[in-house]
Amino acid sequence: MVIDDNPDILDALEQLLLIEGIETVVARDGIDALGKMDAGKIPCLILLDNTMPLMSGVQFLSVIRKNPKFTSIPVYIISASGDFDGSATEIGIRGFIHKPFDSARILEIVRRHLDT
Repeated sequence: MVIDDNPDILDALEQLLLIEGIETVVARDGIDALGKMDAGKIPCLILLDNTMPLMSGVQFLSVIRKNPKFTSIPVYIISASGDFDGSATEIGIRGFIHKPFDSARILEIVRRHLDT
């Protein structure tokens, strides 16, 4: 699952993963993502923007980490912020990807989690 409020980034990541044959669910914010997850779209990995309206990435993480169905989903924060304070690591992110992102790194991360 890719969660980002920027439609260009959502489209770019979705297309990158689809070209590689990786089924992808996209959400425009944390609330949209929660709705999809509650409806049964439980991802094997989440690529999460931190700075979004309505619900930040850290707020989204704090919600999903309280639900036993979602606690084991690996999450990577994707952000342009070079000064990310790291507060999300306390609630279980696997890593941080800087924007603009490297497509090869995204694919390596996704494939690693698809293989587990």
